[in-house]
Amino acid sequence: MNRLSLLCLFIMVSTLQASEVVKISKNKMNMAITHDLGTEWKVGQNICVQGNQDSKICGKVVKVKKAGAICKMNSALNGIVPGDEVTADEANEPIVDPMDQEGSASGLEDSPTPKSSKKKSKRKLGLGVRGGVVLAKMTSDVDIDNRTALDAGIFLDVPIGGNIFALEPGLAFVQKGAETSISATGLDYIDLRLLMKARVIEGSFTPVFYFGPYSALLLSAKLNSTSGTTDVKDYYKGVDFGILGGLGFDFRVSPSVDLGLAAFYSLGLLALNADIEGVTIQNPPKNRGLHFGAHFVFQL
Repeated sequence: MNRLSLLCLFIMVSTLQASEVVKISKNKMNMAITHDLGTEWKVGQNICVQGNQDSKICGKVVKVKKAGAICKMNSALNGIVPGDEVTADEANEPIVDPMDQEGSASGLEDSPTPKSSKKKSKRKLGLGVRGGVVLAKMTSDVDIDNRTALDAGIFLDVPIGGNIFALEPGLAFVQKGAETSISATGLDYIDLRLLMKARVIEGSFTPVFYFGPYSALLLSAKLNSTSGTTDVKDYYKGVDFGILGGLGFDFRVSPSVDLGLAAFYSLGLLALNADIEGVTIQNPPKNRGLHFGAHFVFQL
């Protein structure tokens, strides 16, 4: 009775030690196999599988997994079915193919292998802050100079149509005006801007084009001269309107933060002087400006 038990145990262990086919690919050129009990297959190891129709087909291990191995065969696995025994081909030395070590040829992975190229993440709504200087000027019949002043504000970055186009509504405090050799006119505005922006190349370094209208509310107007400062707000219209165009560059400093540099040209379209009875101006002044600044955009 003891001998019979030992014989049954030997048969069971022998069966458990055998490696078997568990899956065959659709093109019948690849298969998945189990490990031998206590022994794992190695990449590049040559194997053979014996079918029920006296067909013997050989190949090699191209990828080792926890539950078994993936094999690439030398010919189609015709007549081979799951459950057929797999043995090592001791007649040939193992050949290691670097491409096979990555498992790129197996076609029988447990889950799809992710592509090497990373998919670009879709931009989200962003909140931006901008600060810089403006070289402001007014059109005039006399020789005037730029007023170097402040341009600062906040804006939203609203993606439309993917990562290329976006709308940029924003508010900015902008100092405009002009200077002459004997006086300086300072016009301070709150600008409401609605810019369309296009990112030409999406990446860590991105050129950006800007274009759109602005409307401005006059906060104060002062004339500074040798005799002092005079409030001249009554001589200027309370609103202005124009267009902005510019070019900038965004730099990705983190997955959700961009640092940008930009330059704009503002073209005022409305005459600035207020309508005063009995006063006619042949060439009424209009705002012009070159804006230079830096900004941060935080994706929300």
